[in-house]
Amino acid sequence: MRKLTLAIAAAIALASAGCTADATVIEIGEEVFVERISEIRLDAEAFRGMTVRYEGIFRTLRAPQQFGSNHIVTRLTEGCCGEVQIGLGVILPDDMRPIRNGAWVEVTGALDVVDGRPVVIVSSISETAEHGERLVR
Repeated sequence: MRKLTLAIAAAIALASAGCTADATVIEIGEEVFVERISEIRLDAEAFRGMTVRYEGIFRTLRAPQQFGSNHIVTRLTEGCCGEVQIGLGVILPDDMRPIRNGAWVEVTGALDVVDGRPVVIVSSISETAEHGERLVR
């Protein structure tokens, strides 16, 4: 029951703070990207099972430990020492066609937790020609 209450509270908080949330998908817009991704990363269990959709840059990682996956969909934000990546690890289905490293994509999938880190189990990912800002605040 606590998990369901947290999940509902999280969906309401996201919806009231610039994300759209319906019964199936939480869309994370660029105006609240850093805040929402940070919330998900800080309390991954509360978001487990929710479906998210957002845009970002697809990257293949050499060291997946930070994101719980070999791939990430990320944007850049300002950190203490310049620009840093912020995003979520993504797990692609085995039968999915390869995505070009550095491509701008829209990703949709269910949130899960791997090694204590939130990841998106991808149901849909597509390269997009038009996109938002690379650097978000």
